[in-house]
Amino acid sequence: MKPDVAQSPANAEGVAEEERPSTLEWAKRWLSSARLAPYLADCGGDVELALALHEWNLALGRAVMMDVAHFELALRNSYARVLRDGLGDGWLLDDSSPLRAPIMRMSKAKKQRDVNLVNRRAIDDAQRRARDHSNADQVVAGLTLGFWVHLTDRSPLVTIFDDSSLRRCPWRVAIGGATAPARC
Repeated sequence: MKPDVAQSPANAEGVAEEERPSTLEWAKRWLSSARLAPYLADCGGDVELALALHEWNLALGRAVMMDVAHFELALRNSYARVLRDGLGDGWLLDDSSPLRAPIMRMSKAKKQRDVNLVNRRAIDDAQRRARDHSNADQVVAGLTLGFWVHLTDRSPLVTIFDDSSLRRCPWRVAIGGATAPARC
């Protein structure tokens, strides 16, 4: 028979030892059984070692994300510089900018689609979030890595960078001005 909680010795937090979950139960509640299972499998069922491995995995993820963030920042600012130099100050916010213009392409289903719609929506969303909606630098800071990746997708690339000052592959221009091969 389980002793009465009122009579059970309490730990430093005042919780009876019988009421505290085991490390395994706590880990399953914290991470979920599904998330904990691969760590337990890799650690031969040792919960403490599995939790240490999970913490190591989190630390590795933080380190990798820091490098990704630095890369995204360098890429974003390089692209912004190249586009501003090549297209002028209105390269991002002016309605006449090639980044905002509809670019119609034929889809695989043989229907016209605007391949630049994603970019316009991303710019509009970043502009709404910016403190100063007319400040291109604030808008640029609000654009995601996905925007810059999509910007260099083949479909909008042909039109957006179809300018004599940007004929070289823009990513090569952005990272050091190397002349691009005939095909980027």
